[in-house]
Amino acid sequence: RLTIDVIGLTAFDFDMGALRESPQGELVLHGIPKMFREFGPVQLFAPWRKWLPFLFPATREANRIFDGCVSLCHEILDSYRRRHCDAHGRPKKEDASILANVLRFAATPEGKVAYPDDRAIAAEVMIFLFAGHDTTGFSWCISS
Repeated sequence: RLTIDVIGLTAFDFDMGALRESPQGELVLHGIPKMFREFGPVQLFAPWRKWLPFLFPATREANRIFDGCVSLCHEILDSYRRRHCDAHGRPKKEDASILANVLRFAATPEGKVAYPDDRAIAAEVMIFLFAGHDTTGFSWCISS
């Protein structure tokens, strides 16, 4: 739980509320492993499950969790922009957070666009959230 809150605050300046058992924290803590199990090894050996979700409750639940994760990542992105970006969507120069750097890379001064839309940026948020959740908790266990 602590790992999820630390990642939320340090990378995105977003309170995940995992220590308080908020819906966002519970989604990341309990939902992600269920989603990975269904979309990973289960569908690897039974690929028809993704095309027939009405037959498999675990597939429907994994799809629901995925949709919740996408919504959470958009919520994180919107919250960050409201508090840390100027009218043009650029983060403050002194902000060195992961999300600030992603947003800086999203639209370069030359006008090149690295991300076509907010869905792509939200996908980056999801990657950092998932990867950080796994590696940070594991690192804390090893270093203890």
